[in-house]
Amino acid sequence: MTKLIKIETGCDMPDGIYQNTELPEERYHEIPRASQTLFKAAANSPMLAWAQSWMNPAKHSMDTEAKKSGRAYHKYILEGAEAFNENYAPYLDKSDYPDALDTVQDMINWLQEKKLAVPKGRAKKEEYIQMVMRHPERPVIWDQKKKDHELDHGHKEFLRSTIINDIQLAAKTIELDKHANKSVTSGCAEVSILYHVDVPEIDGSETVYRIPCKARLDYLKTQTLTDLKSFSLNPNETLKKTITKQIGNYRYNVQVASYMQAWSNALPLISEKRIIGDDKFIMYVKECAKREKAFFFLFQTRGLPVSQLYQFPLDGIAYSAGKHVLHEGQINFCRNYDTFGHDPWINTDEPEMLADEDFPPWMFE
Repeated sequence: MTKLIKIETGCDMPDGIYQNTELPEERYHEIPRASQTLFKAAANSPMLAWAQSWMNPAKHSMDTEAKKSGRAYHKYILEGAEAFNENYAPYLDKSDYPDALDTVQDMINWLQEKKLAVPKGRAKKEEYIQMVMRHPERPVIWDQKKKDHELDHGHKEFLRSTIINDIQLAAKTIELDKHANKSVTSGCAEVSILYHVDVPEIDGSETVYRIPCKARLDYLKTQTLTDLKSFSLNPNETLKKTITKQIGNYRYNVQVASYMQAWSNALPLISEKRIIGDDKFIMYVKECAKREKAFFFLFQTRGLPVSQLYQFPLDGIAYSAGKHVLHEGQINFCRNYDTFGHDPWINTDEPEMLADEDFPPWMFE
């Protein structure tokens, strides 16, 4: 008899297909559901998977400048210039304001030039700013200019102008490539799927785990799923070799398997009308459900306008290997969650004896 074990993560958001405006990226990442990132980690190290998940109460932000610029590339390329400009703005460039008063000494010198009294002894910078601002000439004060700029742009995230220029050029390059452009236009960007999947144990038992999962598709079209990736060029090898090595190194085949699984589990949700978004989005998702999907990776370098679109084979060994690792990761996730819950997922195996072949060859030189 089949034994069903339901994994309860405490997520109160119902299963469904969510438009980006209904489930923004920040909120998506906060949802306590398992994703392909967690499954990939669990396949290698359950302890690492726990440490990177919402279950770790001491989890720190892993955000980096590279990740921030990556999100900006995604926003512009997948959602367009208007969406980008609603969320990002350039930092002020001080070189555009060569006469701006910046330091306390700058303001003291300016006040003295105007033959105005300068406070004796130490005064706070804000006091000097107020003294200068009271003068009818009202020169540009760098601190005040930055403050006004931040107020003008409200919630927006700031980027260096050089990064914004790079992003715009990258988007232009993709726009000129008819195949790449077709993969990320006339569809829906950043579509979230919240679903449950039943996964059978691999130990020969009749156990089946029911896992609450989530996936965020970069770009959904009627016949394709496209994921945008960044990569670094290697001048000593072909573009194709660099990209295929990255697919292997980062196990992107597991991501493909997870997203295809997510889409498969989205189909019954679509038939049940569990689509959350505006009317246009709902109609489009229903059309997407009528067609089989091909999977594409759109690789884009940061800083250089080099992009390349590749279709990932869904009938080859790479995809089968991805599904195998995904299944292994899901089982490891469930076993550890069922055993430890939110407590650290400790490895209870006996310590392993390292062998000579485990060490790098240069160690013996």
